[in-house]
This record gives sequence, structure tokens and C-alpha cells, in this order.
Amino acid sequence: PVAELAERLARPEWNHYTTGSPQINASPRCCSSSPSAMNPDICRERENATFNTETLTNILDGSAEKTRRRREIESLVINDPDFQHDDPNFMSRSERYDAAVKKSSQMIMKLRDYGISDPEEIYFYKRCVHRGFSEPLDLHLGMFLTTLLNQASPTQLDTFFTPAWNLEIQRLQPQPVSSRPTVVNINDLASLVEAYKLRASKLVEVAAKSLQGELQRSISQEDAWNNSSIELVRASDAHCHYVVVELFAAKLSEISDTAVHSVLNTLALLYALHGITLNSGDFLQAGLLSVPQLSQITQRIKALLAEIRPNAVALVDSFDYHDEMLNSVLGRYDGNVYESMFEWAKRSPLNRTEVHESYYKYMKPLRSKL
Repeated sequence: PVAELAERLARPEWNHYTTGSPQINASPRCCSSSPSAMNPDICRERENATFNTETLTNILDGSAEKTRRRREIESLVINDPDFQHDDPNFMSRSERYDAAVKKSSQMIMKLRDYGISDPEEIYFYKRCVHRGFSEPLDLHLGMFLTTLLNQASPTQLDTFFTPAWNLEIQRLQPQPVSSRPTVVNINDLASLVEAYKLRASKLVEVAAKSLQGELQRSISQEDAWNNSSIELVRASDAHCHYVVVELFAAKLSEISDTAVHSVLNTLALLYALHGITLNSGDFLQAGLLSVPQLSQITQRIKALLAEIRPNAVALVDSFDYHDEMLNSVLGRYDGNVYESMFEWAKRSPLNRTEVHESYYKYMKPLRSKL
């Protein structure tokens, strides 16, 4: 399989990887179009960025080595003829499902052939194969196998992982909420993290009390959970929101590059404050913010948007998604949106002829009768 793949990729240079899986010397992401075809406006946007996008890409991936390895894995898929496909927007639901099942089957065999077994690398490969669309084995590969690899004991792995890989097997207690801060500093990320934490704690407490109250009314546990579903969903959303904000803030402390740290700190503040505006009722009910502070947050968000505007394109570039993966007319790297949208529309089955056949079948006979 390695020799076959090397031939398909026009004989790239291969080297050995510590896991034993094949690699190619993949270059950083580049535009699928020639440089001369780049939209001048988007070029200026990239030139005005205040930080190095490759540095941020490495941070998002975890290291420069992980960025290199991810790009290698993506190149395996993007250059593999077995994973070329028609535009899903022009396929029927049945055709999309058939294509997804076919790709999933091929993907399983290729992962084994290439020796890719690390959960993170499986995710990279799978994400590139299906390119944003859900696939039949999402839960199996994305949750079940990774949970086994990361949490199972050696004995459990011996018992369950191999059958799972071969596709043979496919209580809430309220806690006291800590004392609330008298003042939340909307310009301080640590203060906002604490506000998110207290909001989540309050909603968990509310959900737990609701559940306990339902159980005390001597109804079944299933009905109690169902009757408390609104509170439970709110608590779950608040907890996940807190975790994202807290991890965002924690990651900032690990970034040594001054320019990257500055733009990400602005982005973190924008994210946290925007979340407060969307869930202002929770923060008000928990006594964490006042109405005047909400007005201040709105003004602060406007200032942050203006501050982050020069780096908007560079921030998106840092996620390092290939045009082939995005399959997006609007999100293409070269910025030639309108020209590409026109070409994309011409490929639609509805536009294969200048006048659709339905006109001759229905409208033209109708005109003769009027």
C-alpha cells in the first residue's frame, strides 16, 4: 500500500515515522490557485496581520511537529483518488449516504494499511475524508474507540478494543455555591472566568434541586429527569461554556509569543463578553452582574471588534483548513468569492441547459392555452 500511495502522489519523498506509519514531506497550507489569481483585498488583509499565522497554527495543533504530522495525514487523503467526490450539494440524500458509507469502509482499511492508530491522528484522517459532513461511524470512531484507548485498563483493552476496531461491537448532587464576587471586572479575563464558574455552579444547583423535588413527589426517576430537562440542559450548557472560557484563559498563560498572545487575549475577552450578552439573564439572576454593567459590556464588545478586525483573516488562516476540506465557495483561500460562486452555480444540474426541461414540459404548453 505504501508503494501504491507513493506512486499516486507523484513519487513524493517518504521518510520513517516513529509509529511506523508512512509520511510525506507535506508543505504548509497554500492556496489552490496560483498566486497571481489571489484576490488583492484578501492579500492586504493578510499583510496587515499583527502576528505570524504559522505560530498560532502550531499553538492550535499543540506543536510544530503536530502541525507537520497533521498536514502529512491530510495530504494522504487529499491526494488519494479514492476520496475524490462530487459536490454533496448536487447529490441526493441517498447518494450522499451511499458515498459516506463507501468512504468510511475505505477509510477503515487505509487507516490499518498506513498504521495510523493514534486517536488524534485517526481524527485528522477522518475529518479530512468526510470534510465537514457527518459519517456513519462518527460515534464509533470519535467517542467509543478513543474512550477505550484513553480510559480503559490493559485488561479491558485486550477484551474490547480489538473487537471494537474490527467493528464487531459497536446521580446529581447539589453542591454549595461559593461566595460571589461583589464586582466583576469586564476587562479582566480571570474575573470573567470566575463569573462563568459561579453562573455554572448556580445553574447546577438549580437543576439538582429541581430533580430532588421531582423525586420527592414519588414519581419515577425517568419522569423526574424528564420534568427537569429544561434545568438540566441549562446547567449543561453553562458548564460547557465555563470550561471553554476557563481553558481559553489557561492556554493564554502558555503562549510566549507576544504578538500571538495579544491577539488571542483580545479574542478571549470578546468570546467571554459575547457569551455574557447571549446569556445575560443567567448572570443577572445569579447576582453576578448589574444592568449598567451589561450596557458597558456592549460598548466594550464594539471596541474589541474594532481591535480584532485587522487580524480577522489571519485568525481564520491559522486554523489551516485546505480549500479541499472546506469545500466552500465563500470560504476559499484566494478570496475570489463571486467568480467562484458563478462557476459553482454553472455546475448545478439545474443549470446544465440554458432553459430547464420543466419549462418545455409544463410552462410552454400552459402558455399556448392562455
